[in-house]
Amino acid sequence: MQKFVSLLRGINVGGHRKIRMADLKTMFTNIGLHNPVTYIQSGNVIFDSEVNDVEIIELLISKAILDTFGYQVPVLVKTSSNFDSIINNNPFYSDSVDTKKLHFTFLSRVPDVLDVKKVELTDFGEDKFKILGDTVYLYIESPYHKTKLSNLFFEKQLKVSTTTRNLNTSNKLVALLKK
Repeated sequence: MQKFVSLLRGINVGGHRKIRMADLKTMFTNIGLHNPVTYIQSGNVIFDSEVNDVEIIELLISKAILDTFGYQVPVLVKTSSNFDSIINNNPFYSDSVDTKKLHFTFLSRVPDVLDVKKVELTDFGEDKFKILGDTVYLYIESPYHKTKLSNLFFEKQLKVSTTTRNLNTSNKLVALLKK
């Protein structure tokens, strides 16, 4: 069995698409995913699976959420080693950086090179980003909710589904993956 993290987008935000974490854990178990552990209320689930195909797991979870809770929710799944590598290879991280300014936007797939090049030509002032594979590394100077580098921006420009986590949450998920 392999360990994975699933990142659900847009649940329990502003009173919309409410899903209790206990119910989510039960759903994961009911669809054959093992040892689910949730972290905070925003849809982070660590689990084990005998299935190793990330796309199949994403479809399985998406369908189960729709069937169980009645919501269509974007689901991104990463293997433990892939997630760990993404978090530990942040090009904006240094000992002197304010880690509260670091975020990760996870993409549903590697975007088209031409779309990436077009986005990279845009200046966002003090907010910086770097797209590496299926991840956008963010350094957001102002509060994240004020940046133009949002999930919706990247979804529109890169034609992919996205979800974003800050460094603190991402580090906690890495720690849970190692348990």
